[in-house]
Amino acid sequence: MIAGVERAFVSEVAPKELKGTMLGLHSTIVGIALLPASVIAGLLWNAFGSAVPFAFGASLSLASALILAFGMTPKEGMGRI
Repeated sequence: MIAGVERAFVSEVAPKELKGTMLGLHSTIVGIALLPASVIAGLLWNAFGSAVPFAFGASLSLASALILAFGMTPKEGMGRI
């Protein structure tokens, strides 16, 4: 659902002469990150059943949201959201 939005954002913020390079770099980084994520999900699925990988992903998402909400300090001149 978000892949198109990510690519549009990357191409919007990348310098004109580096758009292709930045899109390729984005795809490379996403691919590298997906490999260990898929391996971990498969191991959890095989060891504990189908619900555990989804619960693990949900808990990591919650932890990320809490870190973003409470762990980041706003830049000067910007208020908290």
